[in-house]
Amino acid sequence: MKPCKMITPILLLAATMAMATPALSANVDSIRQAAEKGSADAQFVLGAMHFKGDGVPQDYAEAAKWFLLAGEQGDSGAQNNLGLMYSIGKGVPFDRVEALNWYLKAADLGSSAAQENACRMLGAGDGVAVDLVQAYMWCTLAAAQGQEHAEKILKKLTRLLAPGQIAEAQARANRWKAKGNQAVSP
Repeated sequence: MKPCKMITPILLLAATMAMATPALSANVDSIRQAAEKGSADAQFVLGAMHFKGDGVPQDYAEAAKWFLLAGEQGDSGAQNNLGLMYSIGKGVPFDRVEALNWYLKAADLGSSAAQENACRMLGAGDGVAVDLVQAYMWCTLAAAQGQEHAEKILKKLTRLLAPGQIAEAQARANRWKAKGNQAVSP
């Protein structure tokens, strides 16, 4: 299959991180204590604080550590952020396959941002095998949650796929929804 030409949104990481944490600098100690006790929410916030340098020194490896702990507990925001970090090699090795693995974990939990990121990688063959049907599926789900770029990508994918492939992608999206998966944003 021919890859879909799409731009990988490097700046999306900064935007995601900016949306992810309010200015919580004054509460660093209480956040760290909760994170160390295993709170996925606190681990996510501490990871975002380290990524941005908000109330703590900016440290991408430390950010990745906290996102990993939260992501392993099923925090889709942390999983998506890990995917973003792997896709650009910030705090973790540059590894597009690992990035996609984290995006897919978060996408399966309903993260619209992760669904769009997975769509982009699969549609472009960005370090992974091109899978336009799976890309279409994830973009369909992301677009249904209001991800504007996903809607634009869907239009490109529609021109590349045969009607039967589109039907298969839509059937996969419907099966995903039928499993009782809940959409979450981002």
